[in-house]
Amino acid sequence: MATAVTARLRTAAKRHEVLAATDAAGSLAAADTVKELITHLDAEGIKYIAPLIKSGTIGNNLLRIKLSAVQLSEALVRKPEELYAKILDISAPFTIRRRGAEIKIIAGDLHLTRSSSRRYAMPTLGLAR
Repeated sequence: MATAVTARLRTAAKRHEVLAATDAAGSLAAADTVKELITHLDAEGIKYIAPLIKSGTIGNNLLRIKLSAVQLSEALVRKPEELYAKILDISAPFTIRRRGAEIKIIAGDLHLTRSSSRRYAMPTLGLAR
């Protein structure tokens, strides 16, 4: 998930698709701000990205993520209405790793596993068939 979000933001910055309408200087400034945000996202991973996510769905080999305009605009120090609408929608390939009788869903660096003490340890969501 973290990889999909950073990849989309990186592509948007390269294509100057961060803001809906702006001049060349504003577009360059917004791209630089996105690059700074990506640096934080790469360092912090899912912990930093989670607040930016409004919703997500898992479909047929596809992960769809909708970013929050309010949260992303705050991170970019912009108004939500200034953002290019397509920057908020992310689609990425998604695979489920199967191991024996269970399915293991891995979302970036977040894994939820059940330990013997019946508490959830750090990040793999195991699902029985």
